[in-house]
Amino acid sequence: MNRGRNALLFMRPLRAEQGQGADVHDRGLTLTLPKSPSTVPITLRIPGDGPKEYANETDPIDSARLQPRRRRSRPRRKRPRDHLGGFFLRLSAGVSGAETSIDDGGDELKFSGPGGDINIAIGGIVSPNLALHGTIFGWAVADPDVKINGDKIGNANADLSLSVAGIGLTYYFMPANLYLSGTVGFAQLHLDSPGVDGDSNTGLGMEGTFGKEWWVGNKWGLGIAGALGFHTIGEDGVDGNWTGVHASLRFTATLN
Repeated sequence: MNRGRNALLFMRPLRAEQGQGADVHDRGLTLTLPKSPSTVPITLRIPGDGPKEYANETDPIDSARLQPRRRRSRPRRKRPRDHLGGFFLRLSAGVSGAETSIDDGGDELKFSGPGGDINIAIGGIVSPNLALHGTIFGWAVADPDVKINGDKIGNANADLSLSVAGIGLTYYFMPANLYLSGTVGFAQLHLDSPGVDGDSNTGLGMEGTFGKEWWVGNKWGLGIAGALGFHTIGEDGVDGNWTGVHASLRFTATLN
């Protein structure tokens, strides 16, 4: 019995040597260890006695628990890139409501109606998120309403259009990719009808635009924009000017 108690006391320090699957000999005792820590019994051979098995109380080692725990990081949202340089091209088209009128000192003639709208800006980025560009914009109204001194007299059998060529700036507010754009330039009205086909003098046209775009690739952004414009254009033989405004809603595509 004493030998058994001594053997049991001797087993505890030997557990640290498990994992080799070999016999350990000390003081005439033979201790057979399993190849890996487990609940497999440990066999102890004592001189003069037969082999005896004792329970292995060591817990199985979970190798996964020995690995450093990795934090699950949320995927980072990719921040929209800034407009830092390079070629700049914005193509815009949509619908508009426009009007223009002239007063010769006695009567006021006014054309108005819904129509199509276009804006093209070509230039480059001159400072982070700031573009300098040449701009062409305008609108066209088919069969516009005709009013004289505020009274509607019908529709003109004609197409009335405004075209403006000028210079503009666009500034982007990042990372929202919102922008403000403004253009000022030379403006001209054109009337095309079965009986009359002519152009006005050259005057002043301007437009302000506010838009939002979303990147759809490394260089292209798609978006929407709203614009307000104004023009004043002289006319030969008349004291007054053609003066009017327009409001537009456009879809945009920008290359940068």
